[in-house]
Amino acid sequence: MMKQVYLILAALMLLCLAPMPYGYFQLVRFVAMVAFGLMAYQYFGSKKILSQGLRQNIRIL
Repeated sequence: MMKQVYLILAALMLLCLAPMPYGYFQLVRFVAMVAFGLMAYQYFGSKKILSQGLRQNIRIL
């Protein structure tokens, strides 16, 4: 399912290069927000936590 989301989002972004009405760009912004939210939710649900090196760097800061 995510592969279709990636492809649809990529196609919408490529169409942004063409002269389109302003409403299209608002639609792309909304679709991208939903798609990126879905990707973040699935990433979080997959239990992929920050790598150990990144965690150490955050602790140092």
